[in-house]
Amino acid sequence: MPVQSRRLSKDGIKVLKQAIKRNGWTQTDLVKAVEISRSTLHQLLKEQPVKFDTIENLCDLLELEIGQLLEPIAPSDDLEALVRRLRSQGSASIQKRCGEMRVLDMTTPIGLGSIYTDVNILEGLASKTRRDLGELMDCGPEEFDRFGLGKVREARVDGLEAVERVQQLMILGRPGAGKTTFMKRLATVCNGGTFLAGQVPIFVTLKEWAETTGKPGLLEFVGRSFSEPIEAVKQALESGRGLVLLDGLDEVLEGDHDRVLTEIRSFAENYSDNHVVITCRIAAREYIFQQFTEVEVADFSDEQIQEFANRWFLVREPEAIDDEGRSTVGQLFWDALSDREPVKELAANPLLLTLLCLEFENSAEFPKSRAELYERGLHVLLSKWDGQRRIRRESAYGKLSVRRKESLLAQLAIATFARGEYFFKERVAIQEIGKYIENLPDARSDEDLLVDSRSVLRDIVAQHGLLTERATGIYSFSHLTFHEYFVARSIVDISNPVKYEAALSLLMEHVADKRWREVFLLVVERSEDAGYVLTRVKREIDEMLADDESLQKFLVWVKTKTDEVNITYKPAAVRAFYFFNALARAGTTDLLNRFVFIINHALARSLGLAPNLNLDPGFALDLALCLAFDQTLNFNYYLSLDRREAFDVAFDRARDLADRALVQQLQQLCNHMPNGFDDLKEWFKSNGQDWIRQLRKVMIEHRNISHDWQFSQSQKELLRKYYDANKLLVDCLKSECYANRQVLQHIEDTLLLPFEN
Repeated sequence: MPVQSRRLSKDGIKVLKQAIKRNGWTQTDLVKAVEISRSTLHQLLKEQPVKFDTIENLCDLLELEIGQLLEPIAPSDDLEALVRRLRSQGSASIQKRCGEMRVLDMTTPIGLGSIYTDVNILEGLASKTRRDLGELMDCGPEEFDRFGLGKVREARVDGLEAVERVQQLMILGRPGAGKTTFMKRLATVCNGGTFLAGQVPIFVTLKEWAETTGKPGLLEFVGRSFSEPIEAVKQALESGRGLVLLDGLDEVLEGDHDRVLTEIRSFAENYSDNHVVITCRIAAREYIFQQFTEVEVADFSDEQIQEFANRWFLVREPEAIDDEGRSTVGQLFWDALSDREPVKELAANPLLLTLLCLEFENSAEFPKSRAELYERGLHVLLSKWDGQRRIRRESAYGKLSVRRKESLLAQLAIATFARGEYFFKERVAIQEIGKYIENLPDARSDEDLLVDSRSVLRDIVAQHGLLTERATGIYSFSHLTFHEYFVARSIVDISNPVKYEAALSLLMEHVADKRWREVFLLVVERSEDAGYVLTRVKREIDEMLADDESLQKFLVWVKTKTDEVNITYKPAAVRAFYFFNALARAGTTDLLNRFVFIINHALARSLGLAPNLNLDPGFALDLALCLAFDQTLNFNYYLSLDRREAFDVAFDRARDLADRALVQQLQQLCNHMPNGFDDLKEWFKSNGQDWIRQLRKVMIEHRNISHDWQFSQSQKELLRKYYDANKLLVDCLKSECYANRQVLQHIEDTLLLPFEN
């Protein structure tokens, strides 16, 4: 494939001018014949790059050899000069795309550095381990604290340090976690020479690339940011001199997934010496890049919240500063936030923190629920824009009330989200807007509707930023959170009972679909009777396994085991432990693998050293045995020590139960293992599997755990969906919803139980 653009050499320009004169062409004649603009011809004659096809067409017209005209590509021994040129060529684009940002309702863009607060990265995936497990087990705060699982204890690393240290990095984050902002920061500090100054920053919005006309390859798309030939860009990448930032993997349309993933994997493999960073939303989809290290954007700490608020209010109200140059309004915000712990927890998310700052500016009050936060924040966005500027809009959109603007956005949201479209074409947006307008009292002709629909779309993009044009003719909500909020609103706001039931039925079809998780949570929070919605969810979940006899027997076993222990934890929490433990053994989920890794220091030691845990000896024994049994983690010294400690706990609890046979068998198994790590490692190579089988036999015989359930593949998939749906239900129960307490308690009490008609 020919290079994208090239420039003429000085000698080549002379040859071209001589050929033009020799053939009797004027510049006017020439631009018409080649179908180019005068500016393009001017660029060419001034040694500026133009499309390769243009040069080819000129050569064909003037009967010239193209090699006579072109400037040679930079030689490989001049790499540093090439890198400097590429950095210079891309500098303006990086600054324009990444150096400024418009935050929600700000009227003009501001410098990224004005409000940017340093991002921390978790060395592990906390959201996929501790928090999820705790939520699934439905333990309260006290239980969390005693188990050592109440707070994220993953080591925090400065984001810039993480990128510098790890060449291929997959950064995951929750909605609004600041992934894109962080990527823009990486681009600008690299561009400014204060970070990886020897690299060429390359910022790629993945959805923009995926939806580009002609479906260019990733290398070709990257090359379009520079005037150098694509061979020169390739040379720099082959030399490992790129900082390639691939933003928003979760935003790629379904139809482009395979192509995009294949391209990224190939690009990362071919140019593995470069720093390559990918961002993706957690739980949006499952992506596997073997060569990439997965990390997670950390929630804001208290210090980061304070710093963000200080920067925010310094920009918004620069006159209100103290003697130390800090914002007095920012301090008032922090003081008010500290008095509202639930709201403070929301503030750990940068997007929600921004909305809280907006809310504090106007009413000095904080919403109690996430749904309320979105509702009030969006209301501010939709109502303040023109009022502050005293602008009277003549378009159909300008005449709409805030309520109707919200209803319009809700209609567009559900129409696209239900089809799996995070990004939609202009005609789709215009069509949905037209459907809404035609039902307004003053709707006019079809032609008028088309004009108004285009105007409305343009106004939504220009005035609020709730919709944004991602590429030519391709739109989306500016943040997926807004999209999900309006989908939920489109369901909750239905007044017709028949239509409402139909909408709920559609919602229930997606109870195990992670893509709809946030929609469910928001529907529950906004519903006048969340108990009814949650009851529907619970029934839908229970019916998932109702027709499978073997899975019902499995749930009976879960209940039986739970009934055998006597602890202060909620029965649902205990059922969750046995349920997910068994699923992990069956290869249905890797949750327990992470669970063991987490608790090997916190739980095993606590069970042995903290007498105030007050656990049932039988349950404590099961916990210890499961820890000792699990051999799926990488074998290392620390885990071997924890295995020994787990056995010690098991011995103690078995003695508490006066089960001499169990104590004797556990002692025999323990005696078989060597003490030294190196000896233990070698011993496990030849004896490990047999040892595991013996332990499993003991656990089945004495504790009725660790059975081989022999689930089929279809059953495993069904259990996975059941797992996801129950996690969603637990999250809904913990949300800020309005419902009869007895209904909520009944739902919680009957989680993970066999189906009853």
